[in-house]
Parts: sequence; structure tokens; C-alpha cells
Amino acid sequence: MLRHQNSVPHRHRFKRLRSALRAASSHSSLALALESRLQKCGGPEWGNRFTCRKHACPACRDRSIAAERRKAERHFAGAQNTEMALLTVILGTVRDVKDIADVMSKARKDLRNLIDAERRRSRLWDPVEVMVWLETDACDLADYARLGPDKQIQVAEFMPVFAQTEGVVWIPSLHGIVRFGPGLDAVRVRAAFERKWPGHKRVDVEPFWADQTLNQNLGRIINYACKHTCTTDYYDAETGEITPCEWETSWLKDYYTWLSEWSRGFQATRIFLRAKKQKRKKRTASRFDENNNDIEPLPFVYGNSIFHRDYYY
Repeated sequence: MLRHQNSVPHRHRFKRLRSALRAASSHSSLALALESRLQKCGGPEWGNRFTCRKHACPACRDRSIAAERRKAERHFAGAQNTEMALLTVILGTVRDVKDIADVMSKARKDLRNLIDAERRRSRLWDPVEVMVWLETDACDLADYARLGPDKQIQVAEFMPVFAQTEGVVWIPSLHGIVRFGPGLDAVRVRAAFERKWPGHKRVDVEPFWADQTLNQNLGRIINYACKHTCTTDYYDAETGEITPCEWETSWLKDYYTWLSEWSRGFQATRIFLRAKKQKRKKRTASRFDENNNDIEPLPFVYGNSIFHRDYYY
């Protein structure tokens, strides 16, 4: 149900999470381990140098997002805005937060299969690259009627029959960057992704903004893809306003405890598919000269034979 209205600063959310982790530490080793790392992060126990590198830590999360931006800027350096786009794919819904790992694993395979299939059909897909990150939304089924119209349709498509009428439902999705080469555009790329993930506004491919530089577009999209606002947007049909509501404290605990099992931070929640490498053609000696005349083959020479002499043919 709706309990945490309006936006709450990150530090207040972090305090709620820490309190929930301490309360769960007596019966959950993962909660205990996460709380311990959050407490020691950058502190004297770790020489005031080492950090926890967990998604739950606001400071470490900001550093990780900055590192992801730098990686993207280095990799896509020299690209043009006209060949770049924001990619969004809503993957589905799960009732148990731990099932997001299976959804993510399947999405990784599906994405690779999609790109490989398109490359077999056309060489235009050879330079296509995809860099996306996992983002998770959540809502209480008891508040289903307060979701926006599009979100209601999407949840209903994934869960046509609600076995329960309340409780959290997790909605994992992918946000990030798709780069396409000459001959492709955002419309054709969107059509290919929609064939793989059909549904109501399940896929979105939005070209980079022309009034921003490449790095500005990359930074905007990566900040959006890696954000951890932990809010649910509820829609007021009368006023048309959207109200962000804070996640339940138990949702925060469950989500970040699960994420703490991913040891590589944002790397673990990133999918990166590179352009297809072009095979180098083997260079072989031609039997024709520049005037297209036959070249007389050189004689074979066999040296150091068993007879200790050379043979010429």
C-alpha cells in the first residue's frame, strides 16, 4: 500500500535501509554481511581507503556510475549522435526478487541471439553495439489501479491472472545505449527489438538529442540507466499528475541484499555486445603479373635430403 509519499533524500532512505539490515542481521547472513560492509566503507577499519563497492552505498554507487560513464565515453569516442540511441526493454515481472537473476540471464542470451540473427540476415547489423544496464521497478499489487495507464497494461500483459491481490511485484528492465552503423536507423532497430519483445510500449528506441554533445548524451542516459531512486510513480487520473512514492523499507532490504550477492557492482548488471569483428582476408601470391600474364613458377628446391644433395625440377 501507499505509505511513503513524496521524495525523500537519499540519506533518509539509506538510514531506513541500514536500520532494516540491522534488524534482519540476526537471521540473515547476507543482511549481516552487507550492513558490516556499509558500516566499514571508507572508515578507519579499512584504513580510510577501502570502500564497500555495493549498490546500496550512495557514495560507492556514484563512483561506479562515474566509472561507467568514463568507460562508455572511451569506447564510443568518435561516434556520431545520428548513429546512437537510447534503448529501453521491459523484461517482465517477478514476485521473488531473486528471480530477477534468471530474467537477466535470459535477457543476455536473447539479446545476443537477436543481434546474431540480424547479422546473419544483413551485414548492416555487423557494426551494431549494445550497452545496457539492469534497472528494477517495484509496486504493490494493491496499488495496481494507481499505476499509470501504460504501466497497468504492461503489468496485466505479464500477469494476466493475478494469483494474489497484494504484495510486491518486481519489474526488471534494461536501459542503455545502442549504436548502429550506416544503413540502419532507430525505426529499423526498434522494429527488430519489438519482434523479440512484443507488447505494449515494451521497447523504446529514442535517438540521441541533436542539441547535446555525444558525451552529454552518454552521461544523461547512463545516469538514467543506473539511477537508484527506489520510487514508484503513481498516476492521478483526475489531475493527470504523477506522484513518486518511496519503496517500502522491506523492499529496500530485499533488493539491496540480493544485489549484494553480485560482487562486481554495476559490471554484473551490465550487458555489453560489441560490433562484429571483420575477418582479415588472407593474401595469397597471384599466378598473374600486373599485365594479367602467367608467371612462370619457380623451381622447387629440396635441400638436405637423405641423399645430402639438391634436386631441381
